[in-house]
Amino acid sequence: MDRKQWKRWGKLRKNGKIYFIFVNGGLIGGLVLALAFTLINQLIKPNNDWGLGLLIYFIILSFIGILAAIFIWNSNETKFLSENPPEQRRVSHTHHHTKQYRR
Repeated sequence: MDRKQWKRWGKLRKNGKIYFIFVNGGLIGGLVLALAFTLINQLIKPNNDWGLGLLIYFIILSFIGILAAIFIWNSNETKFLSENPPEQRRVSHTHHHTKQYRR
């Protein structure tokens, strides 16, 4: 990670892993992708049931977004902790990683 990425990740991780996963992955990611899929579907094959399609896409894509956010969190947190000086590691809401460095 470069310095800009460290700062950005440092800010994101202050809200905690659960917040990151559900808000960024589930809510935002799921909603943006559901809207895009619904729009594309309406352009290809217009129908009156777009609301139901949006709901179904949101449910499915939110789940996929949550899985992606878990992967992103774990990957970024590992990089952040391995590349940052120890004094910057203390600001974490992930109990697994903080216990690891409190020896």
